Amino acid sequence: QTNFTVVINTNGKYVWSYRSNDSAGNIVFATSNRTLTIDTIKPTVAFKLLTPNNNTFSTNTSIRVNVSGTEINPHTRRIQFDGINYTMTCVNSYYYCVYSNNSLTTNKKYLYRVYINDTSENSNSTGVRYYTVDTVKPLIAYSTLTAANNSIFSRNWVAMNVSITETNRHTTSYLIQNSSGIRNKTHYTTSINRINFTGLANSVYRYNVSVNDSANNKNNTITRYITLDTANPTITLNNPRNARNSSTATITFSAACTDTNLRYCNLWGNWTNGVSASWRNNKTNSSAKSGSQTNFTVVINTNGKYVWSY
Repeated sequence: QTNFTVVINTNGKYVWSYRSNDSAGNIVFATSNRTLTIDTIKPTVAFKLLTPNNNTFSTNTSIRVNVSGTEINPHTRRIQFDGINYTMTCVNSYYYCVYSNNSLTTNKKYLYRVYINDTSENSNSTGVRYYTVDTVKPLIAYSTLTAANNSIFSRNWVAMNVSITETNRHTTSYLIQNSSGIRNKTHYTTSINRINFTGLANSVYRYNVSVNDSANNKNNTITRYITLDTANPTITLNNPRNARNSSTATITFSAACTDTNLRYCNLWGNWTNGVSASWRNNKTNSSAKSGSQTNFTVVINTNGKYVWSY
């Protein structure tokens, strides 16, 4: 074996052979020449348009990965997708490669990258990208801390509390409005499940909560209504007139109770069951109409001076 070691600093394709001569002056070359390619340059490779961006969330169960780059002596182009290597067929030294998969599993996160090496074993690769398929809507529901639908309160605030089930939660939006329009709409991109809208005027409000995930699957609660009413009812006492004397034990009391959200009118007095007693509620009308006359007829069997009101 005759060995020679040389340094060739320039990339390119070279031809080599051996020549031998003996002492009698006979000279001969090897029966054939050989070629040698010097290639110290790594291939280039990059994702191209139509390839999903890194950390893409999608409802699409198909993916197309496009790469391109430059390599004079390409050898192997492959994509590692979900842990499995697939050979990619590319074109010439300035190559363009495509990988397609139309049967991705839903609700799964996929990892992929592309590798290339040339005939001189120079290699390169793209960075890692992730693609998540998510076709399931988030689950959302009011919690028990949220007021029941059509509630009425004497306060100036509305609290909303929800439970949300979603692996890839993105945005939660809290909306409250009344007949004048939207009073507040707040968006959170963190996992905040509760909000309290304060400083609200007396009104009937409607509200709901919506959520979307990173793949833009959406869901929302039903709309609930709540009435805020901090104003006291007004009462007009009508009959009998104040300080009236009566010769009969049967007395009809009347008054008008006025309120937007009137629930009932009560007759109070210092008697019970027709005889003198401590101050108490004697009669109730739970169907009284706001501003209308509400009458109660009672029998007081004991002579005396009585106090009454509504």
